[in-house]
Amino acid sequence: MGLSRRWWAIEGRLLILLFVYWPLSCSERVVGPAAHQLSGVTVGPLTIGAWLPFGVGRSDLALMTTDLESDLGLNQIEFFPRESIDPGAVDWLADSNRDEFSIEELAAAFIQRNGLALQLPLFYEPQGFSDHDKLSNWATCNFPDAFVRACEQDSAFVDTVQGIVRALRAQYEALNGDLAAVQGYLLLNEIDNPDYTPDFYPAMAAAIRAIRAEDPLRPALAVAAVDDFRRKGGSAEGFMDAFFQGYDPPNIFQHEHYVFRSDVAVEGSEGQGGRRKVARQLDLLLAGYDRVCRLVLSRAGRWHAIVQVHGEVRDGRVHYREPKPAEIRVQVGLALSRGASGIVYFVYGSGDEVFGDGTIWSYSGLVDRQGVRGQRYQAVKAINQYLHDIVEELADLHFHRAMSWPASMPENGLLRGVGGSELEFGFFGDGIRETHLLVVNRRTERAQVVELSITQERVVDVSTGEQLLVVDVSERKSRVERKLEIELQPGDFRLLRFE
Repeated sequence: MGLSRRWWAIEGRLLILLFVYWPLSCSERVVGPAAHQLSGVTVGPLTIGAWLPFGVGRSDLALMTTDLESDLGLNQIEFFPRESIDPGAVDWLADSNRDEFSIEELAAAFIQRNGLALQLPLFYEPQGFSDHDKLSNWATCNFPDAFVRACEQDSAFVDTVQGIVRALRAQYEALNGDLAAVQGYLLLNEIDNPDYTPDFYPAMAAAIRAIRAEDPLRPALAVAAVDDFRRKGGSAEGFMDAFFQGYDPPNIFQHEHYVFRSDVAVEGSEGQGGRRKVARQLDLLLAGYDRVCRLVLSRAGRWHAIVQVHGEVRDGRVHYREPKPAEIRVQVGLALSRGASGIVYFVYGSGDEVFGDGTIWSYSGLVDRQGVRGQRYQAVKAINQYLHDIVEELADLHFHRAMSWPASMPENGLLRGVGGSELEFGFFGDGIRETHLLVVNRRTERAQVVELSITQERVVDVSTGEQLLVVDVSERKSRVERKLEIELQPGDFRLLRFE
């Protein structure tokens, strides 16, 4: 994990020591020849997605509706149970001349049949292949009997990987006529290997080279918590070197980190330390986002935040509590303030995951088991409406840097000073000059009016196109000091353009 705001009070000698172990965070100022390192790629088209859109454990086809896009505002759905569907259960597949379809196939067909802009990354093996012939098996050397180091040195490795890609492309083209619904290829879904050391990373690099040679326009995706590499005996830096190899479009790392556990009281709760506990958890979340930002963007990659919107009960005991709407908003804002190119909500549907030993994990997603859309669904819908208002402008911007207030002081640039507390800032521009500022209210139970001291005369709210009121305050040494006030609701964020 990176350094939280609490560490800034520690004397310089210890800070230098700590940086030996952790890379500089994205909140560190990048200047001079290194300035391009965090802005080599634009944010790009913002992914707004959801995991397990048709339920957990067993799919509920009643959730397969165009409302995923038209009402909730998603442009991506991700991951499905390994489950076969009888074509007779779906009217528009009845004459398909197939005995069965996977849920992944069904989702892609549903998207294209309805002319939706939704996409999904492919995870499962093609028809007729073994369940250990997923691309992820070859990319991580995960075979029926064991994890096999250096599997990429097998003489059949490249041909096998490319054969799987060709078979997947042929399968989905035959089903839908083209591959419009296919976002890319999911090569790592959490780290199953208990000893995922750098010995295994060359296989990931080799698999990606083989896939890109066969399908150069679709990225590879990986899902993991960034600190899991170290816990498994590996290296996040080494993995990122293997995973990001300068491809266009860039590969995508999806970072998962859920912080609202059962013992984290909501911020406004009386006598339970809610404010302190939420602040501490957001520090942990932001430290992970900082680290992912630095690791990914310095390698010209893109990253997505997998955002907790669910509650989770493990064997009858609450493990994660359901986050409040402001707690969902602040997660999204913090991710964007660290240059995220996507927000993927975990999880959409609800249901039980049953393990071989009888253990049951129960998930409560945005839609409950009866299909009812509750408060969290409505909160995500509102967030996504805002994201769609800014997505077009955000796509062409480069992420430059981030700042925590009051832990960090504004430097030359868009800001001269800040009035407010517990704020996060993301700075964006053209790769050289900063032109946009994302402001995030970390407080999840309190709105606040934020006062910004600036030099520009014109500031526009990107979501509305409204020019905001900028007041001249003073003039010193031929420089005019100006102030701008914006009101942020609990957990809210705003993107501003400086002209």
